[in-house]
Formats: sequence, C-alpha cells, structure tokens
Amino acid sequence: MKLNTMKKSIIALAVLSSTAYGASLEDRVEDLELSRDLNTWSFNGELEARYDYFDVENTTQNSNYSESQNSLWFRFDMHSKRSNKLDFYGRLSMSKYFNDFTSRAGNTSAVSNSGGAGRDKSGSEVYVERAFINYKIDDKFTFSIGRLPTIEGPSYHLQKGTARSGTYPQLAYGAELDGMALTYGTRAMGGTLAVRAIYTPLNQVNGAATAIDSRYLGAGGIKIGSTEQMYSAMIDYEKLNLGWAKRMNFIAQYVGFQDFFLDQVSSGTPVSNLNFDYDAYVAYFEFNGIGNTGLDIGFTYKHTTTDSRGGIPTVGGVFTDGTDGSNDGSVYMLDARYTFGSFKLGYEFLKADDYAFQVGLADVDAIGFYSTPASTGHHVFGSYDVNSDMRLILGYMMQDRDKLYINGVLSAGSDVEKKVNAGYARLITNF
Repeated sequence: MKLNTMKKSIIALAVLSSTAYGASLEDRVEDLELSRDLNTWSFNGELEARYDYFDVENTTQNSNYSESQNSLWFRFDMHSKRSNKLDFYGRLSMSKYFNDFTSRAGNTSAVSNSGGAGRDKSGSEVYVERAFINYKIDDKFTFSIGRLPTIEGPSYHLQKGTARSGTYPQLAYGAELDGMALTYGTRAMGGTLAVRAIYTPLNQVNGAATAIDSRYLGAGGIKIGSTEQMYSAMIDYEKLNLGWAKRMNFIAQYVGFQDFFLDQVSSGTPVSNLNFDYDAYVAYFEFNGIGNTGLDIGFTYKHTTTDSRGGIPTVGGVFTDGTDGSNDGSVYMLDARYTFGSFKLGYEFLKADDYAFQVGLADVDAIGFYSTPASTGHHVFGSYDVNSDMRLILGYMMQDRDKLYINGVLSAGSDVEKKVNAGYARLITNF
C-alpha cells in the first residue's frame, strides 16, 4: 500500500494551515521535510487465520494422539528507499493461538493474560522478523547488515502461491539470522547471477556476568567462548524465457559453524560439555511455466555433516550417545505445482536420512514436516485466489518417522514406527 494518498493529504493540510493561519517559515519548512521523508516509504501487510489438525500414531508404543489448533498470524512489511544507494527493509510479525487463556507446561497450568494483551502491558508481542539495510557500493556490489531475510526461501513460495522471497533455500537453515552480507550481482549466460558471502556469528551470552568478562563456564570449569563463527556462501542464478520454460532458478549454498556449545544447567551447576561442528551443502533447482503450461517444478538436495564432541549426561550428543562422533545425512525434496487460473494444485515429497541435521525454527507447519530427520513425507495442497487480496490454502501432510531423537537431534536415537497425519487451512488476506 503506497502512501500517495497520505502524502497528498499531508501536503494539502500544510498548504491550508500556511494559508489560513499564516504559519511561520519554520513551520512550512518542517511540513515540507515531513513530506519528503514520507515519500521514501511504502508498506504492505498480511493477516492469516490458520487451522491445524494432526494425528500421531506410535505403533512401537501402541499410542495415539490427536489435536486441533487455531492460530493467528500477522506480518507487516515496510520499505524505505532513502537514496539510489540505500534501502531499508523491515517486517514486524506476530503469531498466537486463538484465545489462549490457559497456558500449560507439563502437569501445571496457569491462566494467561491473552484477553487483556495490549491493555495490561504484556502478551501478543510484536516481533521484529527482519530489519536490514542494503547499501549499493557500486553497480555490482551491495552490502547488507541487520536481521537478514534468511527464512521463507525457495520452495516455500510454491506452497504459498506467491513470488519468491527470502534468501536461503527453505531447507538450508530455517532460522532468522542477524549478520552481514556482501553480494556481487551481474549479467551472465543470458540471465542474472548473484554471488553472496554471509557472516552470521552466534553469540553465547552470560547475562549475569559483568561487561568485563561475558564468558561463562561449562562442565569441568571450561570457559565457553562468547562468539562462535557461522558463515555461508551462495550462488543464485536466474534466467527467463528459456523456450521450454518461462523461468529457471538455481541456488548452490554452503552453511556452517564451528564449536557450537549446547548448554544444560542442573541445580545451578553446568553439566554439559557438548559442542559440535555443522556443515551443510544445498542445491536448489526451480523451473516455472514448463512447456508454456502452468507446471512448476522445484527440487532441493541437502547434505549435512555433524561432528559431535562430548555430551549431556543421560541425553548424549548430536546423533551420538555422548561419545565423540561424526555423522552424515542427506535430504531430498521434490515440489510440483500446476496453476489453473486462480487455482493452484501442488505436491511435495520429502525424504530425510537418519542423521540429516535440519533446522526449522521458523517453519509454520504444526508437525515439523521440513525439520525431522529419519522421515519420509508427502504433502498435498491447493490454493485458491478469491481475489487479488485474499487467498485460501488447504493442505494435507503425511509423514512416517523411523527414528526418534531427544529434541530432534540429541542421543543416538531409538527405532520407532510413527505415523503423523495433518490437515490445515490457511486464509490469508493482503492489505
């Protein structure tokens, strides 16, 4: 939603006030400066009401569990083009369950403040999902810094029925990351090529320590470093009008960090000496409008390596029983979607190996479809554009899980026969 109408109203009011009331020169200059500043901004938003139902059947334990959830999602995007060199992008977001008046943790429960949120100065917090600048150094190099757009990347847009957004492929590393990036963009082979280097350091912070020494102790009195290095490098190539397809997109990416410490404190005493290295290599292909039809195809391959050292007592390490060990895993995901006018029908197949390390902290599905190792999943979805402002998406997910880990990645894992079925409905309104 552009601010043209608002800008015109402000200017008109400024003129009227100057004419009718004889405003001072300083007041008129201030009005003009305000109009100039507003001229750089544009806004748009999204409101989503979502319903999820899922059923979990654990054949190994002869148990069955089902649940339904209603949730509300709000996203507000902003963009300011300050000059030909500097752009700012931001997004404020909120997600919550409908009327979550009772908050439960284990066998305890408490009445929440959901009904008074915003009036009692707590609850329903608005979250800064992204806030970064792009500074154009020259025609080819761009420097970015802030909370970067590292989520909702390909192939998420195929499922949602929107244009591509986000930098990382969806399976690369599903978390919101702060940091900085340098991008080199050019024309190549009849298309556009972007080569990007990204630095997103991970920080271990001891909130109780003084500013002189923010390091803290792990098991055995080992000092934990305050900063753990995390890097990523990617190549992003796009070409239009291939003859047999309207668009092609290829992404190759590396993501990795070293010596990440996983903490656990029992009775005030650190008991963990677990740290691990992580490396992931991702390749993503997408073809749109194949054969001049409504067919779109996407394919993701991801290979991960985790090197676990030490462990947490009674829990273990990353894909280990607590002894040192290195494990490799792979993930394969195929997307297919066909567009029939205002209606889109799609299918996803996902296969994750036993030791595929997945990060899906920002996933919106209720069952961890994209972030569960040792699983095979199918996802069928359809979306209908009611009009340019409203979209309805219905979907069904089926997932078989063959191994169970603590917190998704800890312990050597135990064999299991677990089936998860989930249905959802999303009503998304753009404004």
